[in-house]
Amino acid sequence: MTTTTEKKLQRSLDENQKVLKQNRELTKQIQTLTEQVAYLTRKLYGSHSEKMTDPNQLSLFANCRIKLATLIKNFRQ
Repeated sequence: MTTTTEKKLQRSLDENQKVLKQNRELTKQIQTLTEQVAYLTRKLYGSHSEKMTDPNQLSLFANCRIKLATLIKNFRQ
């Protein structure tokens, strides 16, 4: 009976070692993926040095502002 208990204990210890190893590997993978997400987020949303090549170019919303101002003016009349 002792032998059976010892075998079960050894199997449990072996399984525990496997789970601990897997846990370490997954923790490393999570760390790597977290670093990648942070890097890509900085690349995507970080500060950019956007330069206008054409000084006569309107901003993205300039046309919308003009239309909005016209609509408001017409609405008030």
